[in-house]
Amino acid sequence: MRIPVNEMTLTAQETTEFTLPAESPDSPEASRWRDKLLTFHLAGGDPHASPLPQPAVVKRINDLKFPIHLSAGESPAISSLADLLPSPAMDALACSFRDLAARTGSIPMAAAREQIGAGNVPSPLPSEGVLLPADAAALPVLHGALLASARRPARQRLAAEVTRLRSRLRDLLAVDDSHTPQAKSPEAVASTFGAEGRLFFDATSLSAALRKPIAPPRMEPERRRRIEEALAALELYLRDARDGPAFWVLLPEQEISAQPGIAAAGGCAIPNGDGVSGVLRFSDRILHQMAALFRAIRTARLESEGAFHPETHEERLQRFDWRGATGDELAAVPVVVACQSAASLAATRLDDLARLLRSGRPVQILVIDDGDWDPASPDLASLAIAHQDALVACSSLTETAHLNGCLAAMAAATRPALALLSVHPSPLPPFLYHPDSGTSFSAHFRLLHESAEAPWKSVTLSAAREGGGLFEWKDAVTPAHAAAMLPQYRGHFQVIPPRAWDPSQAELTAFLEQPASEGLPYIWLADSNGLLQRALVTAGLVDLCRRHLQSWKTLRDMAGEASAAQLRKELEASSAAAARQARQEGAREAIQRLVAALMSRESLPASLLATPLPPRPAPQPQAQPQPQPQPQAQTQPAKPQEPSPAADPYIDSYLCTSCNDCMKVNARLFLYDGNKQAYISDPKLGAFADLVKAAEGCPAKCIHPGAPRPGDTTATPQLIAKAAKFN
Repeated sequence: MRIPVNEMTLTAQETTEFTLPAESPDSPEASRWRDKLLTFHLAGGDPHASPLPQPAVVKRINDLKFPIHLSAGESPAISSLADLLPSPAMDALACSFRDLAARTGSIPMAAAREQIGAGNVPSPLPSEGVLLPADAAALPVLHGALLASARRPARQRLAAEVTRLRSRLRDLLAVDDSHTPQAKSPEAVASTFGAEGRLFFDATSLSAALRKPIAPPRMEPERRRRIEEALAALELYLRDARDGPAFWVLLPEQEISAQPGIAAAGGCAIPNGDGVSGVLRFSDRILHQMAALFRAIRTARLESEGAFHPETHEERLQRFDWRGATGDELAAVPVVVACQSAASLAATRLDDLARLLRSGRPVQILVIDDGDWDPASPDLASLAIAHQDALVACSSLTETAHLNGCLAAMAAATRPALALLSVHPSPLPPFLYHPDSGTSFSAHFRLLHESAEAPWKSVTLSAAREGGGLFEWKDAVTPAHAAAMLPQYRGHFQVIPPRAWDPSQAELTAFLEQPASEGLPYIWLADSNGLLQRALVTAGLVDLCRRHLQSWKTLRDMAGEASAAQLRKELEASSAAAARQARQEGAREAIQRLVAALMSRESLPASLLATPLPPRPAPQPQAQPQPQPQPQAQTQPAKPQEPSPAADPYIDSYLCTSCNDCMKVNARLFLYDGNKQAYISDPKLGAFADLVKAAEGCPAKCIHPGAPRPGDTTATPQLIAKAAKFN
């Protein structure tokens, strides 16, 4: 089995810090070590041995972690400083920002630029926003900032509606109060004039004139009680909750002081010592308060319009709870966010977690891995996806673009959400399961494109040999690398001295690629001086890696990536075979014509003196193409049923996954055929911007926008350049 590798190459300056010791595999001790290592591989060793050095790949990636930039404005976004300073020449500057963020924590970008030195900072680097260190404390802040921004419009609309209804109810009560005898007294009339008005009006005479023989009807006591109760609920919200936190973050008590950025993001951090059950209780309290407000809003609307009928509405409103709220109302509810480590959540009762994920409550759980992820812990992502109603995400600070998309989706969701977030590259593949993104499971599930090609993120590293030269290898963050950083797995690793290194030993990722595993697997460690060491891995950890590899294949199948990749390979192979057959038949026919001409007594025709063009293969492989000789041309096999990429737009319909994403862009431009695979109905039914937007969102990358039609005002130079990537 061949495992594809998602490769990330590091610069030469950064890869020379490791040193490879000299090997002596033919030493007299080598044979004794082989038996000893084989025994360890099968049975394990001392779980209380001295701590291991850090895996080399983890050490390298940790050295390259740069701060995270959170942009300012109505729609904040997350990006890595490494993306903002992509040039290798900017490494020293990026390290300066990293050291500054490590000392200060979160810092405004303008202050960071000033401290680094404005003359040393390139102009493309933003001056607004906040810079945060790439650590576990940054994740709740980043999530909270996107959450507060996404919920702000709904909160503003709710506050405006509550203010309007409060004014209407006050007017109703004021009118009713004006019908009382006390409202017609000289004192009450005089109080409405003010100090200057009393000089021109006689309050006693006016009071007598206002009195009527028959008093106007008063409001029914039951109705007045309802209005007063609804008004009290509205005023309570405007007084205490309107300007309250947009979200609540429940943290272990010892971590409260380490989260100063949550308040700045618009939230409030409170301690939680009861795990998921404590989250459920606190969420119920918030939802109970908001349900009372939503009942008051419905009562106020009906009463202000004179449409409240006790026999119809009284019982319904008494039974009303948060489940009856509209989506816009739920978006205005302060979100309860629970932050927990993977270890603490795995130690809780999973039935509480299942109850939360099935409840529909707008509760979000951030499972933050700061290097303490146990590869043998329950697969929380699969458990959450199995409930199908919760939004589930898996991402890390090393994939800032994917992390931004996941947190933005969570910020807009009003359903339960679970996010597995890692500070370091995680063995878990980044994905997003969003139940609101379509009507089919394949439309709900999106796997990061790189993760569809490789199960674990791979890095190309190099080390200087002690005897001279350079040693390069590919390393990946596997579950075994994660286990090497946890003390409870110490008995699964045995450091192999260089004198016992043997050609039969295989690096773990290469060992897993073998169809029949042979030899002994190891991973590379690096001590504090950068000296590389081999650590033998037990068979139990290898089996754990294989189980995670199988889980990755399952995720690929869920995302439809495996079938799409296989179909793409088959089509490419079929197209190449058709091209070869066309070239062979064209050459055979040309030779036959040449032989016939030579046997003839007539002079050779001019067409035979030029190089013939082999025929283009027909769309159907079984059809026999006819040669089309043309002078000075090269063989170019045509794609079946594809227009020129510089002309009309088209879709590789055979690659379509029926995700409905293009239909959401323009349902007239994109249609389904009998196999529910998309095709373009008429380019005139949509703008060039629709084609480019659909191509960007297409998971199968099978939409080709072509060139814009004349007169299309949406075809800006930037959009045309963007479309070129898909043509």
